[in-house]
Amino acid sequence: MADRARAHPRVLAAGDGWRAVCAGGTSLGGAVALDYATSHPDATTKLVLVDAGGVSYKSPEPDTVTMLYQQVGAVKSLINMIQQNLPSKDARLACLHRNMPLWREAGEQYLRSGGYARAVGPDMIKTVPQETLVIWGSADPILPVEDAFEFERLLPRCTAVKVVQGSLHSPQLDNPTPVAEAIGEFARQG
Repeated sequence: MADRARAHPRVLAAGDGWRAVCAGGTSLGGAVALDYATSHPDATTKLVLVDAGGVSYKSPEPDTVTMLYQQVGAVKSLINMIQQNLPSKDARLACLHRNMPLWREAGEQYLRSGGYARAVGPDMIKTVPQETLVIWGSADPILPVEDAFEFERLLPRCTAVKVVQGSLHSPQLDNPTPVAEAIGEFARQG
């Protein structure tokens, strides 16, 4: 993790005209947020994890991911093409990041690396210095709600686990009001 921090020394360095932030991530973005928070502790005041990867992942083992990166990239491109043309706003929102330039190339590079399962796991989670709020959908079919309580056990400064009843893997979309309220209250504390 420290190598990544040294590779990007200008990323929101506190005292560099930037203010530290309350960072957060959902799903795989939760693993990204964990990586960022541990790599840049001075830039991150608090952390919010929503149905986050890190305790477990809904993907094959890293070596399998690396081996199949081209095939997976092709499938993701096909899924993107379909999602971009669906009438559902939720489907289009889920693939919004795939409108960015070089998204497929970046995705393939990520897959070739084996994914975040190589870098973000229980050992790293135990080192997170920030106060952390964990939010989870009670009916998440992708990452089990038990992961939320494993985060609570592993995180040195987990302040709370909020389970959003009836929500799936994206409680911020399924039931945004309690998620926004929990994040707002957490961000205002101390």
